[in-house]
Amino acid sequence: MNFKRGFDFEDRICTKLETIGCKLQRDQRLDHKYKLDFKVIAFPDNPGTYSLGVQVTTKRDDYEKQQEFEASQRNSNVAQKALYLELNSNLDLEDGGALAVLNVIAGYQFDRRFSDVKVEGAVIYPDYTYEYFDLGERINTIRENNRQTMAELNRPTPASPLQMEQLAARFGNGAFPAMPGPAMPGPTPTVPAPPLPSVNEVQALLTAYKRAEGFGFATTNSGEVYFVHVNAVIDDRLREQLQYVPYSEAPYSVEIPVSFIDGGLSKPGAKYKAAKNIRLRST
Repeated sequence: MNFKRGFDFEDRICTKLETIGCKLQRDQRLDHKYKLDFKVIAFPDNPGTYSLGVQVTTKRDDYEKQQEFEASQRNSNVAQKALYLELNSNLDLEDGGALAVLNVIAGYQFDRRFSDVKVEGAVIYPDYTYEYFDLGERINTIRENNRQTMAELNRPTPASPLQMEQLAARFGNGAFPAMPGPAMPGPTPTVPAPPLPSVNEVQALLTAYKRAEGFGFATTNSGEVYFVHVNAVIDDRLREQLQYVPYSEAPYSVEIPVSFIDGGLSKPGAKYKAAKNIRLRST
């Protein structure tokens, strides 16, 4: 028989643990203020007195729930130790599941590996096997994965064959495409001239730019996409143009001819090569 969700779910776990011989403490203050479903204050056939708070959930890798629990326990003294316990929704409490829960909780209390650990995470699988995990590290991993997902959603759509032909035509005739948006003043005599081009420079078109975060994407006439960051811009004229790009949630569509050095993949797992020493492309 599988457990149900909600309060009945918590009640069934607590009832099974008490039947096994655990002594528990439960009250609304633990739940609402400290995000603890219950505290274990004694283990079966053990004379010691303990204070181990537990939150149980069937949601795997719930970032907001994990973050809320970790923050509530970081400086709390309501329990000596706190465990964030994830259970698979198919775990059967009547056929070994409750014993697995007891093993995880007791292991966290008595295993020397966790003697100096105040907050920890654990997961129990349907076959009653389990593993512990560093809750802080798991939160950081989920946060970084979410950021990468958002970056993937915001990345520009690959150019179509027609757009590629148009890009090739622009590069071929040396046209200087106009950037959409507010009119931009021309460069003043005080603006330094751009550096001399290098034979190793890549020619491309800056096609999208997110002004609030200072990054964008440039596409070559062969379709290769480069990651562009304002910190890599060495041309004051280009910096001036980028200041007039409207603010937007996603990278804003622009058409600015640029040249740069191929910086390669800046870090493991990067999807695009980085553009270095970026400047306006000479016409």
